[in-house]
Amino acid sequence: MKILCPVDFSNNSKKSFTYALNLTKLLDAELHVLHAYKLRDNIAEDNDDSIEVSTRCKNEMDKLISAIITVPSIHQFPVCVCQRGETTRVVNNYVKNHNIDLVIMGSQGRGSIANRVFGSTAKKIVNILNIPVLVIPFDYKSQELPSKLLIALDNEILENESGFIILNIILKALSKNIDILHLYSKEDEFPFDPFITKYLKGLIGEIHLIKERDIDFGIVHFIKENDYDFLIMVKRGHGLMRKLFGKNHTDEEVARSFVPTLIIPE
Repeated sequence: MKILCPVDFSNNSKKSFTYALNLTKLLDAELHVLHAYKLRDNIAEDNDDSIEVSTRCKNEMDKLISAIITVPSIHQFPVCVCQRGETTRVVNNYVKNHNIDLVIMGSQGRGSIANRVFGSTAKKIVNILNIPVLVIPFDYKSQELPSKLLIALDNEILENESGFIILNIILKALSKNIDILHLYSKEDEFPFDPFITKYLKGLIGEIHLIKERDIDFGIVHFIKENDYDFLIMVKRGHGLMRKLFGKNHTDEEVARSFVPTLIIPE
């Protein structure tokens, strides 16, 4: 398995990198750390300014790695890359060119509440990639691996089992089951797709069917009240949990989350 962790050398990048490193060790995976930097289009790669920026980025990467990995080994030392270009495009190309299975990244956490957990870059990356993306909240302090996991489902059919492969690997490595939450606002809504029990291969814990008028608030409240530390959501073709929310509340919902959120493709 290959895991990619995009970084911008901020404090939040350090937290997301540490989380990615811990998960990489658990899964015995190969970790790639990627930084994208921008330069004006008219600056050539061999230009002094370009070389200076590239060198500075590599130095920052060395500092990031050395601050967290004190005793490197062949099993934990990551592949470190600095590439020129816009972050979303660089990440997308890197995922395709290196057969990445999972992306782990921190949120921007700057400005408005809507950016508190899902920064604009993270949202773009989630939308363009067809692999699972794990977003670490800006103010998430724990670096421990998850101990209590929850998947929030809508009532649409899940047609593609492949999105659950990574989730199953994580659950088995953690020796954990996953609880299911289905919040509904109408009495006649059918519960979640029963095929989910097949996709999760017997790793299901408790199932909660709860009527809740405010779905966005309901998920966050349920997580907090029941001490979950990992949330999984399904990315639908036209937005996350399209049917569940009825309208596009996804950005607001994920922005409210205070635990790592794994987005898996439908």
